[in-house]
Amino acid sequence: MRKKIIIISLSIMSASIILTNGYGKWQKELMIKGDINVIPDPLVVRELELAIEERQKQVERLSEQQKLLEEQRLLEEQRLLEEQRLLEEQRLLEEQRLLEEQRLLEEQRLLEEQRLLEEQKLLEEQEDNTKDLEESVEEKEKDNSNDKEDIEIEIDTSDESKKEIIIIDPEPMPIVELDSIIIEEPEDLGEHQ
Repeated sequence: MRKKIIIISLSIMSASIILTNGYGKWQKELMIKGDINVIPDPLVVRELELAIEERQKQVERLSEQQKLLEEQRLLEEQRLLEEQRLLEEQRLLEEQRLLEEQRLLEEQRLLEEQRLLEEQKLLEEQEDNTKDLEESVEEKEKDNSNDKEDIEIEIDTSDESKKEIIIIDPEPMPIVELDSIIIEEPEDLGEHQ
């Protein structure tokens, strides 16, 4: 029985090989005469039209979104440029303000130095005038010591910017004023000179 099964299976295999080769080599041309009209299925056509319309709507939406994004980007760039311009202007104004403050401080410092120098010069001049006046008073005292008259000298130093020397003689005298220095000179003293 086993031999029969082997013989049958070999026969089937060899027959299928022979038939397959035969079908592969068989060829015949088929000629069709006439017009072939293919009628599209209306459901398929409608689905295709709807799909095309949907695609067009998507394209329009995407183009509008792209335009909006482009406008937003341009507006953002303009805003950033405006902010940069404002920051630059503010920085320039701040620099100008600082320079102006420095200039004003420098001017104030120079004015203060000049005022101090002028005050110092005035003080020196007043001291020189005071010394000259004291020397002249001493000379007059020496001259007056011969006349044996009593003369009192008062020096007011309460105000440093103004020093006064007042010479008081018991007899009435005319008043002479020189740069805030008052000298009272007796009439007979002027006659002796």
